[in-house]
Amino acid sequence: MKIRFMIAVAGIVALSSATCYAQSDTPEAQTAQLAAMSPHAAKKVERAANRAFAKKVRQALMKTPGIAGAQVTVFAKAKTGAVTLAGLITDESQDKAAVEAARQVPGVTSVTSNLELRLPEGGQ
Repeated sequence: MKIRFMIAVAGIVALSSATCYAQSDTPEAQTAQLAAMSPHAAKKVERAANRAFAKKVRQALMKTPGIAGAQVTVFAKAKTGAVTLAGLITDESQDKAAVEAARQVPGVTSVTSNLELRLPEGGQ
């Protein structure tokens, strides 16, 4: 009798701890997890998500033909999907290509271009 009771209790404990540590990919669950964290930990998680999101946009820009001579920095907010492109370009077509490439990345909702046109030295 005692052994059955102990086995039942161990089973219940194992099931409850498995559900407590289960992770969910839904945004609602992630938001709830962030709310449960300390403000410092939540900021750290948010910054990591922003860096990962900006990296995806940078990778898309690197694969885009026509942006070879551009020096583009990407600022991104993973939570809102907002992307800002800043830096120097050598041709106006690079601006359009960079903005279009950034828009194609999944999760991007808006793209702001702060790219400056700078002609190469000696160019007219």
